[in-house]
Amino acid sequence: VAAAKTNANLTLAGATANVLAGDSATVGLTAAAAGSLADTLALTLTSNANGVTGLDNVALTAGAITVTGAAYDLARADFAATAVAFGNVRTGAARTLAVTNTLAANGNAAYQDELAVSAASPNVNLTFVNPANLAAATSGNIVIRAATAGSLDGVATLTLTSKALAVSGLADLTLAAKNVA
Repeated sequence: VAAAKTNANLTLAGATANVLAGDSATVGLTAAAAGSLADTLALTLTSNANGVTGLDNVALTAGAITVTGAAYDLARADFAATAVAFGNVRTGAARTLAVTNTLAANGNAAYQDELAVSAASPNVNLTFVNPANLAAATSGNIVIRAATAGSLDGVATLTLTSKALAVSGLADLTLAAKNVA
């Protein structure tokens, strides 16, 4: 048995095997990259004479296996800075922190989750405006505002969620949080 694929988003394991009479073999299929996984695996089947004198290998009717589905990359958060400095400011002053949903290496933006960012801090003098969900390869800003007078020192925790695109079988996934001083 030999299996062959044409879709670069797939990898095969155990694609060639000699299978003894009464036994079975497994061809493993892995999503190697995000994108469509549609393909038809071509199976070449040969009856192997195993070196018996007077017998030849015989090609059998080829087989095919249809593959369907798609693979998606998780959102990837990258921040322009790890700290936001206010200095001495008037109430209402704001600073921004840029965040990007970076496209996965060799990725396909149509097959990468959106990024949701939610900022919060125990410092009651700060308020936050979070960006809308970010599609792959797009950026947005978290707006941090000095809402009331007082110390603006503290740590903001950025909660990150990889938002599954509108496809069945996938759910949102919480990513590791990020702290910004």
